[in-house]
Amino acid sequence: MLNTGTTGSTVFGLTNQTNILVQFTSPTDRLSEPSNGQARIEATDGTLNNITISVPGGSFEDIIFNPFFGAGNATVTATTINNQSFTFTCALGNGQNFLSIFDVGSAFSWVTISAPGGFTDLRQVRISGAQLTPQSSPIPEPATLFLFGSGLVGLCSALRRRRK
Repeated sequence: MLNTGTTGSTVFGLTNQTNILVQFTSPTDRLSEPSNGQARIEATDGTLNNITISVPGGSFEDIIFNPFFGAGNATVTATTINNQSFTFTCALGNGQNFLSIFDVGSAFSWVTISAPGGFTDLRQVRISGAQLTPQSSPIPEPATLFLFGSGLVGLCSALRRRRK
């Protein structure tokens, strides 16, 4: 999913099976996707403090990730497509810090990890149930429909008079 060598405040990956775009953004860190080895995201200064994961124009059902070699605690906020937020704290340590987030019956818009003490990188990000939200057609306003209908009535009246 992540190994292109891209850097910036926003980097992208693709889900393995459906090729849906996944966005990784940080307001405080310059992100990097190392182009060799395991798929992961790092901060160019070596300490990742804040990152948000989302599917642009879509959602996902669950996420698993590993904030690797961290210090202190991280605050994780998961926001559903209904704008419900769940915030919790998790301890960061050295090694296997896998965290799974899911809410039965809901889909997530984004997940943010904020860690003042930081961690070296975010590894093994797995997103399940990623899907794009279908774009709906705009619904006409009642006033627009009234004007359109009035125009049709006027046109029909004019045609009727012309026939007589």
